Amino acid sequence: MCMEYDMARTDLAVELNESISKKSGSLKGIIVNESTDSDAAIKVTEIKITNKRAAEAIGRPQGSYITIEARNISKAGESYRKKIVDILLGYIRKLLESNIEKQAHANTTLLVVGLGNRCITSDSLGPLVVDGLEVDYHIQTGQGRDGRMCAVIPGVMADTGLETADIIRGIAKQVKPSAVIAIDALAARNISRLNTTIQLSDRGINPGSGVGNHRVGINKDNIGVPVLALGVPTVIDAFTIAVDLVSPLLKNCTKEEREEFLSRIYMEGISDMYVTPKAIDTDVQNISGVISEALNQVLHI
Repeated sequence: MCMEYDMARTDLAVELNESISKKSGSLKGIIVNESTDSDAAIKVTEIKITNKRAAEAIGRPQGSYITIEARNISKAGESYRKKIVDILLGYIRKLLESNIEKQAHANTTLLVVGLGNRCITSDSLGPLVVDGLEVDYHIQTGQGRDGRMCAVIPGVMADTGLETADIIRGIAKQVKPSAVIAIDALAARNISRLNTTIQLSDRGINPGSGVGNHRVGINKDNIGVPVLALGVPTVIDAFTIAVDLVSPLLKNCTKEEREEFLSRIYMEGISDMYVTPKAIDTDVQNISGVISEALNQVLHI
């Protein structure tokens, strides 16, 4: 149970890869490159999943997954904030350039989607990012439409009764964007990555997957255009914390004894509980501002 659990309760490719490497060593078809700015305490990990076997092992589609870890992102000063914005901006542009057809680069139109529930602080990242965008798709001149960024906050299925992917697909058919950028709050396996990490991917997103609430995927196959996913882990599963705390106390127990003990904890209802940092209000405001600032510069070179 525990091995499968470890793999299931995180949205971060870097954590899934860490789990695989810990159990089985490096896997052919997963290419990892790391770079660190020691002065700014910013670490970037690029993971490329290049074959079907690796994709099945890690539980993610083939593609690129970029993780930016910045310990002080939620309370960054002006210079530190600018450094993070520049790094994030560079990787967003890199993924767009590699996924959008070359002839579309000069007239790129982006549809930014703010996923999540604004009424739940830990799930409000997407709507807050959209709040900070300088959308201009509606601006027209005598020569036609000049604006190239539009955005939508589709809400959640409990409010709309609709699959978010269906809403986005309908808008994309009308707007015909070069790409969709979907913003969402994520779940992490490691406490240190909460509100300190940004993940980018060029293979879309399955809303709610990290907390076991699977919805229709928002990806190129379903939407019809390339979909970049951008997320920040804001919650961690309570059972994960419990396992981390009690595991050192169980090191002298047999595997069967450990499994039985952890199963009892799991069955107590803790499996449905998620934890978020107490400073989530200010953290999510600050991090959403960083992401909005980067997105506002994507099309302005």
